[in-house]
Amino acid sequence: MVKYIILIFLSLSIKVSSQEANLASDFSLDGTLYKNFDKTSGALTEFKEGDACMVLGYFGKEIYKVKYNSFVGFVDSQYLNLNEAIMDLYYDFQDSERLRIIAEETKRKAVVQEIVKEAEAEKERLKLLEIEKQRALELIEKNRLDSISKVRAEEKRLQEAQETARKLEAARIEKETKEAIVKAKVEEEKRIREIQEAVARKVEAARIEKKQQEAISKAKAEKERLKLLEFKRQKALELLEKNRVDSIAKVRAEEKRTQKAQEAAIKKLEAERIDKAKQEAIAKAKSVEEDKRLQKAQEAATRKLEAERIAKAQQADTVRDYKAERIELIKQEAIAHAKKAKEKIEVKEVAVLQITDEREQAKQLELIRFRNTCHYAMNEYDDINRIEIVRTDPYHINDMLSVELFKRGKSVNIFFNLKKDLGCASYLPSNRSYVKVRLDNNRTITFYHTWGMDCGDFSFKGTLSKSQINSLKTSPIKSIFLKGTKLSTTITDIDYKTIFIDKLDCINN
Repeated sequence: MVKYIILIFLSLSIKVSSQEANLASDFSLDGTLYKNFDKTSGALTEFKEGDACMVLGYFGKEIYKVKYNSFVGFVDSQYLNLNEAIMDLYYDFQDSERLRIIAEETKRKAVVQEIVKEAEAEKERLKLLEIEKQRALELIEKNRLDSISKVRAEEKRLQEAQETARKLEAARIEKETKEAIVKAKVEEEKRIREIQEAVARKVEAARIEKKQQEAISKAKAEKERLKLLEFKRQKALELLEKNRVDSIAKVRAEEKRTQKAQEAAIKKLEAERIDKAKQEAIAKAKSVEEDKRLQKAQEAATRKLEAERIAKAQQADTVRDYKAERIELIKQEAIAHAKKAKEKIEVKEVAVLQITDEREQAKQLELIRFRNTCHYAMNEYDDINRIEIVRTDPYHINDMLSVELFKRGKSVNIFFNLKKDLGCASYLPSNRSYVKVRLDNNRTITFYHTWGMDCGDFSFKGTLSKSQINSLKTSPIKSIFLKGTKLSTTITDIDYKTIFIDKLDCINN
């Protein structure tokens, strides 16, 4: 029965692993197609971003088998645009590996059971031997009864010898059986332990070497980035402080000068008004006197010549023209003073606008600091599992949607949290939830829900691959489409369009 179970597991594993897919896709980046699985040698051909290809299978470690033109080779997942069908190859590979491990474990248990079964058969054989010996003893006993003292003595000796031999044989067989079982178990455990230790040493050495290289590269890059960022920040602060001090000094000086100019203009206008009133009073008095004199002259000399009357009339017209010109001049001067006062007020308003611009510059500087800073809800190292765990704060796309980035060891995930009920976030193939992010360069990146079922406000959790990270960093967000089990929605009102450009490096260190 155990053998049949082993054969079933092995056939399932072979069937799953031997299936070859034929899925259409295209390349997301320029790269090289390799003949060998390890990609260290055997370059077949070069390909370009957007070239069509057929995905034949998944072979673990983010490596896919691809048919491109007339070449069949291997390529990393970051060079492929992955869809749901291609992701299913990954899950099928995981199922195949799980079946293979189960089959190996079942085979090992079958070997142990076979040894135990042989030991039980040996015990049964000894039991039969004991029965035969007992029959022989019964026969001897019968012969002993037929014989005299010699037969009895010989029978007793033979019985004792047989008993001793039986005990020794039984002890030997039992000892050998136990030793065989223990030896088989020890050898099997030793073999499994050696394999596990060898794999663990190889993986750990590769991980340590890779981590050391990444740490050195990241430390250098981070040092340069922080140095450049600090330099820019100091320059921005110095410029902002200089502009602020200069603007305040200019505004205060201009306010003081404007106030003095306004006071001088008011005094001048008041003096001109008083002078104008005096001139008008003098002119009015002169006019009244002149009228009286003319009236008396007219009464005394009503018979003067018409020529004299015309001359006097011309003289009166000249006086009126002079008065009109004087009044017009005063009006023009008043308009000029008012215009200058208005210009001073406009200068003051410009200074106020400069202060407003400084506040806007400070706001922009704060925004730059936010974009260049990583904000973590969790950033720690798990000593037990020897992995790094990083989770960012929620970054708000708008009032309804936020995004979190999560990394546990080498696994990178992205969370979309929407304040709206779309049914459930489902991982089931028949009704799988997904999110599509469309960029300004018209590239679309699709994520599929890979965590447990979650209902209520839409809480999406999906895997984030290297190729998707590289694509998201190429352009700002244009729109986001979210699909639950019941409803879907498209977000086009994006407040933070450069979130992936700014924040993906926070978990990709």
